[in-house]
Amino acid sequence: MVPAFEFTEVHLPGLAPGMLGIGTRYQPMGEPVLEAAGIQLPPALATAVPSRQLEYLAGRACAVEACRRLGLDATPATTGLHREPIWPTGVVGSITHSHGEAMAVISPSFACRSLGVDIEHIVDLQKAEDLFSVIADPAEADVLKDLIGNNLALIFTLIFCAKEAIFKATWPFVRRFIDFDEVKLVAAKSGSLTFAADAPLASQLASPGLPPVTFAAATSSITTLCIYR
Repeated sequence: MVPAFEFTEVHLPGLAPGMLGIGTRYQPMGEPVLEAAGIQLPPALATAVPSRQLEYLAGRACAVEACRRLGLDATPATTGLHREPIWPTGVVGSITHSHGEAMAVISPSFACRSLGVDIEHIVDLQKAEDLFSVIADPAEADVLKDLIGNNLALIFTLIFCAKEAIFKATWPFVRRFIDFDEVKLVAAKSGSLTFAADAPLASQLASPGLPPVTFAAATSSITTLCIYR
């Protein structure tokens, strides 16, 4: 069975004119999914579990649809050695997926240098307590308390989601994986977070400082966006 995706435009804070977010929802399948929406699964995922195959195809399909609507090259992004999307000439983009949702944000290359989008479903309290020290420190949690209170599950998810968006957006400049302790949350206001990079990472960036991370919260998930203009 070949899944059919229904696309919706996603309105995210921080998107500039000419940029577009497209999302879709999909149901898990118990059998291999080798193609969808005219996109072929790469050989490296031929033996992956069906859920991984489907999320890959759903994300790529969102990106193709966004490119088509923007009048950009809608050739599906290929995959690099580190699983990063390799976009057609003239396209800047990012893909994310979580729990049956996929999303892509696309921009023409003249509008920004790089971007990263991430969606995460809010974790349970036990997971937040167990893993918080891996992704942040108490000072970062304190930054958010005036904004969202003492809800550790929400604090954990927001910081994790924001750092993931930063990592995706920063990848083209550093070409390496960034550790969570290399970026620190230093300020927050409604819909926007400010992070600081440590000295070694800052020296590798193409611009002074990290861009702000905008965010939107839904009932059970958080979406973040980081754009290098």
